Amino acid sequence: MKIKDFARVKTVKSNDVFITDGDRGTKTILADDLVFALLTGSPEMHKNIIRGRNLGVRISPEQHKAITSGTFEGLWLGDYWFNNNMAWRIVDFNYWNVNNALPSPHIVVMPDRPLYRQQMYDTTASSANSFWGSKVWQNINGCDDYVIRVFDSNTIRLHVDSYQSQMNEGGGFVSPTIKSKSIDPRVKYIIPNEIMIYGTRGSATSGIGSDGLHEVSSRQLQLFSMGWSPGDSDFWLRDQTYINTYSVYGAEASNIGGASTVRFSGDGVQNETHGVRPVFAIG
Repeated sequence: MKIKDFARVKTVKSNDVFITDGDRGTKTILADDLVFALLTGSPEMHKNIIRGRNLGVRISPEQHKAITSGTFEGLWLGDYWFNNNMAWRIVDFNYWNVNNALPSPHIVVMPDRPLYRQQMYDTTASSANSFWGSKVWQNINGCDDYVIRVFDSNTIRLHVDSYQSQMNEGGGFVSPTIKSKSIDPRVKYIIPNEIMIYGTRGSATSGIGSDGLHEVSSRQLQLFSMGWSPGDSDFWLRDQTYINTYSVYGAEASNIGGASTVRFSGDGVQNETHGVRPVFAIG
């Protein structure tokens, strides 16, 4: 019986089998794998299709080579490493290529849940030094304790990033504005801003503005732009929204995409804690 004589179908199921033939002999491949096999030679496509496959418990030398070579073979958007009950997910490819923040090939990784919980500031006073002076930023390298379980330290790449470093307090009916920002050339871990999560500014303060303030991390992470939910755990974003408030992603939020605001003014607010969920580059 010839192949053309078999019954024809108009749909393909994930467990259907295709036959290939060539230098390797006659082989089979599942339909679920075929689309990725056909597109693997196009690095740009790796960020435009969500696969969501488990890649193992630690990054392998072969996976690291696929990243540094820029082919990204075997790595697709939404894929993850799973270690100690935590998924470390690929949320973008070459995100920080903009403005030479990180010109070499890289993936951006973000854990599915916060690594730990922390106050942004431990006082009720105005946080005029903004994100730069916060406990979250000053202690951000504590993420090392978790990250190195999955990624060797020599695979984590530094990148250039910008963040708010000082706030004008305003007064009366005058809203506070961003006074200055910092351009940091050696960022290892950083928490997202509103644009990275939602694709737009939500509660962030005007002035220099989130677009100008975040001139490096200035677009939505690809995984979230394709409809993937950031989850239901609350975590800090690095946008200061008022003289002593910061944006927080959380399940109880009422505005854009789940953004909410936590105020540090008033009694007891200094005890507020939210998750720290970093983003970082592997390359």
